[in-house]
Amino acid sequence: MTATWTPLYEHYVDENTEIDLHQLCATCTQLKEESHLLRSLFSGDKIRLAASETFSLCTAAELKAGYLNACHLCALLWARAEGYLLDPDTPAVKESHVILELQARNFAIEHTLETQGSALGKFWRKHVPRFIGETGVVIMQIRKTSSQGPPSTGKLRPRRNALYIYRSSNPDLNQKTLRSRSEPISSKHEKGLACIQSWYNRCSRDHAKCTAYSHMVAPTNQLPSRLLDLRGDKVRLECDMRHQPQLQYTTLSHIWGSDPKAYLCLTKACLEDFKKEILPSSLPTKYLEAIRITRALGFQYLWIDSLCIIQDSDDDWANEALNMASVYGRTACNISFVFPTADESNKKHLRDPRLGVPCLLFQPQTNNANKDDAAQSNSLVVQHVPGFISRFWSPNTYKDYWPLLSRAWAIQERLLCPRNLYYGQDRLMWECCEMVEDEFWGPLDNSARSKGRFYAIFAGVENHASGSRSMFESFRGQWRYLIHEYRIAELSFETDRIIAFAGIVGAVQSHTGFVYLAGVWKEFAEFDLLWVVHPPPPESDFYQREIKKELEAKPVPSWSWFKVPPHPPLASEARDTIAFHVYSAMYARSEHTLYKMRVVLVEHPRLASNPASLLHDFSGLSITLKARKIPCTLEWDGSILRLLPQGRYQLSNSYMEPKDGMHYHHDAMYAFPDFPVPVGAFMVLTMLEAWVLKDDKESTYDMANWPESVNSDGSRTLWQYAGLVVVPADQSDIGKECWKRIGVFMFSDFVDGKGIVEVPFDMSEEEDEVVLV
Repeated sequence: MTATWTPLYEHYVDENTEIDLHQLCATCTQLKEESHLLRSLFSGDKIRLAASETFSLCTAAELKAGYLNACHLCALLWARAEGYLLDPDTPAVKESHVILELQARNFAIEHTLETQGSALGKFWRKHVPRFIGETGVVIMQIRKTSSQGPPSTGKLRPRRNALYIYRSSNPDLNQKTLRSRSEPISSKHEKGLACIQSWYNRCSRDHAKCTAYSHMVAPTNQLPSRLLDLRGDKVRLECDMRHQPQLQYTTLSHIWGSDPKAYLCLTKACLEDFKKEILPSSLPTKYLEAIRITRALGFQYLWIDSLCIIQDSDDDWANEALNMASVYGRTACNISFVFPTADESNKKHLRDPRLGVPCLLFQPQTNNANKDDAAQSNSLVVQHVPGFISRFWSPNTYKDYWPLLSRAWAIQERLLCPRNLYYGQDRLMWECCEMVEDEFWGPLDNSARSKGRFYAIFAGVENHASGSRSMFESFRGQWRYLIHEYRIAELSFETDRIIAFAGIVGAVQSHTGFVYLAGVWKEFAEFDLLWVVHPPPPESDFYQREIKKELEAKPVPSWSWFKVPPHPPLASEARDTIAFHVYSAMYARSEHTLYKMRVVLVEHPRLASNPASLLHDFSGLSITLKARKIPCTLEWDGSILRLLPQGRYQLSNSYMEPKDGMHYHHDAMYAFPDFPVPVGAFMVLTMLEAWVLKDDKESTYDMANWPESVNSDGSRTLWQYAGLVVVPADQSDIGKECWKRIGVFMFSDFVDGKGIVEVPFDMSEEEDEVVLV
């Protein structure tokens, strides 16, 4: 929520202030005691649906005064119910009175009553008295001014600025938010350290996945080359880690900012001085906060990139960049400072706790000596959202608020560490392999991009325990999400795109034994090779020239998605220039696979001498596929580039236009109608899937008993296949025929009955060897 008034409470009081939650001013106490709807809610009386009430609360000036003087309900009315629109200190606003409109509702019952033709709805309308019941709510909204006339006689339409009042016994509420203690207005307060300690202790004690994670990501147990030694009251650089193999440390993820030279950095010249002492006065606030958190967690060592990598040594930088899996994989806890240093003056760590958690209204004339008990029995809960207060955790969503999450290096750091603390914003948040938790709201829902979901990649998991084929719980399913997440992330230098991914793939390769091949995995190449180019609309001739120049300049193999530049910075972050819908379609039916190609040989000039170079140096890399290959032609059909196996259209029953059954996705972003098409092209089959559908049940097509004619037995035979389109490559120095990828195809079709699966490939012939470069 972006505030549009001044002053903000958290900027109005001292930064060390702790505010008592549920504190009421005299005006709000009067509302609690005199509102007949609230009194009925307190006493448990039956309240009819749509029962309403109008309550004259106070002047706008009194409401603002209550907000600035620590009244919890005034804060909700001012900020969440948009009372600030009546701000008397705004010149355009005249002095006005705050009129509240309250109405009793139960959304579940109302939905049932209003369902047309529903037998249950008819029964309720005829036989069930229309009361809000135990799960009902009283909606409270501000009618902007007293000059607007009498309140509406119909149902209040809940607005985004409504408040919702429940009995505290309502099972739909988030009990984690019903707290009666005081809360600090700063997330950097000492109480925050206690919360961080609690999260860390619980995770390290109870989370088996998090404990095992370091061994998966960094199995060699290699320590960083250098660490900051925080023992005693000094900070110095420790460069000899050999004698402390079990040493524990924390790490910092942060944004360097627009001027990296503004930071104190480790250089060759100051290396010896850093070994003696690094003065705290020379460090930015985020480094000092990382030191404070590290010591609070009981650790004596901290790794910060700018202070532990020699910044004016290309060799040291390159060596350390390849060790990120070890550095972040072995950390006890990663501290993610989500804002750049330039934002420190904005004090984004300040917040108003009254706006983050509900206000408890305690029953009038009740002894509230033990408010924790009262909160569970005889209180009302006022909150700014209906039902269960929660927050769906998605790094994609939070990129708009936390700049760190949009950085490619930070994605690697976040995913490689076993535990991650988000720090520097207005509330603390914890993310590990088994939970995401908010300081105020407790456990949050995971998304497809959460750390817990990506666990499947580092574990090499292919199916989760129940044996289902969930895209979210498998290596192949998650890999495409990781690629998308990484490609849309920002880099200061686009030339770092490959090496900034090396830590992640190195960690996966170390644990699983999978072989990484310039963005794809040898073990799953039949899927991974099926990414397609998703070009942006042509924005200008210059933009098209830049795309072509980048494509031609990158020293990466033709099959690698690294050759396709991501969107320019001003384009939508949600969309990338590559897509995975062919991959996803083939994955969804992969239990019915009849055929898949294989990678049988990997060649690279430095494979024997330096296997790790395959993580970031793709020059000279080639792979040999054992696959079926047939000639094909490409031709323009209006604005569509068609693919014709062996020079003939492959028609499908699945589409209104039979030619649309064969989908072809060309790799060149700058190919438009009437552009010359490649010649000498071949189709390389990577996967064939077929199944029989009968009585809503699927069974894999029996390739060994391929029928000679259609058998009409009430079933339907379906199939799909996909692969690459390649053309000869100029690689005369290799001494063998080589090919380069120019696109991807996919075909799908069906026949009624148990019929013949028709493919243009001869499945009885011996496979070809296709060398891709």
